[in-house]
Amino acid sequence: MLNKFDVIRSFAVKKRGIITGAFVTGVISTGCSVIIPLFIGQYYNIVFHSQSSRGAIFEKLFGHIESVTFFLIVFGLFLLFRLLLTFLEKYFIGLTGESFSNSIRQQLFSKQLHTELSTFESKDTGVYLLRYSGDLKSVQDYLTKGIIQFCYDCFFMLGAFILLYILNAQLAFIFALAIPVLLITNAILNKRLKAITGQRRNLKSRNLAFVATRLKSVLTIKLFNRESIEADKYNKRSTELFKIGKKYQAIAAFMQALYPFILYTSLLAILWVAYLQVNSDNKTIDGSTLVTFIMLVISIIPVFKRLLRVNMIWVSGNVSFSKLLLLFNANEENKAKTPKINRIKGSLKAEGISFKYSNDFVLQNINFTIEPGTITSLVGPQGSGKSTLFKLITGLYPLEKGKIFIDNYLVAAVSKHILRKNITIISDNLPLLGRTYFEAISYSRKEKNRAVAKALLAELGILAGSEIDILNKQIIDGGRNISNGEKKLLNIARALLTNKKIILMDEPFTDLSPKAIDLVCKCIEKRRGKHTIIIADNLNINIAYDNRITLHEKISN
Repeated sequence: MLNKFDVIRSFAVKKRGIITGAFVTGVISTGCSVIIPLFIGQYYNIVFHSQSSRGAIFEKLFGHIESVTFFLIVFGLFLLFRLLLTFLEKYFIGLTGESFSNSIRQQLFSKQLHTELSTFESKDTGVYLLRYSGDLKSVQDYLTKGIIQFCYDCFFMLGAFILLYILNAQLAFIFALAIPVLLITNAILNKRLKAITGQRRNLKSRNLAFVATRLKSVLTIKLFNRESIEADKYNKRSTELFKIGKKYQAIAAFMQALYPFILYTSLLAILWVAYLQVNSDNKTIDGSTLVTFIMLVISIIPVFKRLLRVNMIWVSGNVSFSKLLLLFNANEENKAKTPKINRIKGSLKAEGISFKYSNDFVLQNINFTIEPGTITSLVGPQGSGKSTLFKLITGLYPLEKGKIFIDNYLVAAVSKHILRKNITIISDNLPLLGRTYFEAISYSRKEKNRAVAKALLAELGILAGSEIDILNKQIIDGGRNISNGEKKLLNIARALLTNKKIILMDEPFTDLSPKAIDLVCKCIEKRRGKHTIIIADNLNINIAYDNRITLHEKISN
């Protein structure tokens, strides 16, 4: 079972170069932020001709400097160096995030294409929409901000507190007192925020699903005057999400306001204690050390705030990963290695096959034998399982009981990829893919195939003048701009152009004119003896069938 760390680990191995770059430049860049207060303290020493024992830290790094001009040159070069490092840090961290999102996007799409059809059909469209939007951003932040940036922020905090302790142990202790207060407050507020985040994400997911289904059914909504009804339903859902969103924003805003308050309050305490130290008899702190200490505390505050917010990134990332992993761990179609069956004869055999949806059997104890090169009629009332039988033959659905053989090969044991290299199907449930007629019907879009495609379209009665006119005719949104009859003929042409040995035709004559039916029948007759053809249709068509399979009404369990 795949988990989120497996996903991250797999990506990290492939992209270890950019991840290493992001981490190393991040550590060095944040380390430079610790050094900047040392420059400010040294500047104080040079200008006011004072000397601090803490100045030894600066001199160990950059040597002894007395000239203000030379100091400013060194400081300027250091800032340019930090500019370069900050750019590389942000670039590498951004590149890591984009690469991670790209990797997951590609894996998600490929996974959906290879998921078992029964599993895929049980998923709501809105869930997939969400996975490609907010969830990808959340898992991207989980890796870049929740892991990589978090790690080098921890390095920064460790180095900063060590330096604070070296500068003044008492002031460092006062600042450290704010940490447990912040951590306890953060834990309490994040617990509440986590619950609201889960509710908020679920509502967003359900709203996306609602929008997707309603927009798909916009024609129904218009014709039945349901615009106001569906808008009211959505408004109620949207209002519920808004109420949860207000709670989320209230807690998030309180956290964002409270953390700086606690940190700056600790800074106030530091200034008070520093004032007492400066004015004490033994004067335990000097001006340059105080300036360096305060500058360092100020530079720590934004990093510490970022560390406190990281839990929100983890929570959001965990919610998104849990959704993505459901898809990553879904059952895939069989990819078993099987003997090559590229040159099958085309016989089909069913032995006692049964299949049911929920508790209702659609097919039960079906037996038949079909010889190669024959034309078979598959008849039965609506709902008797004709389309389901085709899905079983092509391996889209797993059998409840029984066996199906192609030649002597068991369908269940054959790789689905190899199986479908030998079977093609014609069905209204298979939308056209492509922007033109040629792209929609030709698997290979090489120029040499255009003549063959044009000839078949002419054979089926689809002609519109020149070759350019018909093959380059535009298809919009799977065929929204063309008639059902023409879509059916293109569907038939697409299947026949594959030249596969077994052709399954699911109601190929519906929506066709008598003339078009006659042309399709002639195409079928031309392929007798060369292809095994099964035609699922209850119409009385003038075809000399070699076999007949009759299915009956589904049986309730």
